[in-house]
Amino acid sequence: MNRSFIIAILLFASASLKAEYDGYRIKFLIEHVNGNISQGFVDFSAHNLNLDSLISPGYLKEIFVKYDGSLAGNFIYFKEKIKYEYENVNDSSGQVNFIYCLTEKTSLPFKSIKQIMAEEIEKFSYCIGIMIANELSSADTVWMKNKPLRKVQFTGYFHSYHIFLHEISPAINTVIKQLEAKQKEIDDIEIITDDSGFSENGHKADEELFKLIQKLYQSKVVVILEYDC
Repeated sequence: MNRSFIIAILLFASASLKAEYDGYRIKFLIEHVNGNISQGFVDFSAHNLNLDSLISPGYLKEIFVKYDGSLAGNFIYFKEKIKYEYENVNDSSGQVNFIYCLTEKTSLPFKSIKQIMAEEIEKFSYCIGIMIANELSSADTVWMKNKPLRKVQFTGYFHSYHIFLHEISPAINTVIKQLEAKQKEIDDIEIITDDSGFSENGHKADEELFKLIQKLYQSKVVVILEYDC
């Protein structure tokens, strides 16, 4: 599917979108000033994105310089997109789901870029969604292809975590027991919300749960986060 056709589809579908809640995952080609071509991926808020201009090779470089929050003079992006296939923690049907994440974060001086050309664009919502929470690399795809040895789920106020353990150790078992104890605490608390719908103690519960889950990040684990803002 060519770039112009993909963009045309998105332009047609974008009319009813609420830009403040939308984002786009952009696959692009970089033409370097020395003539080399490289590929990358980046997630970008729709708030500052003009879809009508995406067909222009110079537009992406312009908005990345202006809005993406990269370090001064450098374009921050990801080299790879990897896929993880999984069965939901409490689903015994055998249905296989999949999710993608961006890896190999890198930077490139803007002065070395001639232009950035959009190849593919995927729409997503910032407010309701699902994502891989821990950082993975392309090397992890070796063990990610194997079925997890254990699957567990923990739920806070805004966030729910599906954890797929591809290795087991005494240290991991200790963290899981800590998470189970924290889950019991969360299940027993009364969530109090203010007039705007925000819950301070619910937010605190999410923070405490997340801090424990982060202890697993150095292991062979995939943590899938479901969130609702």
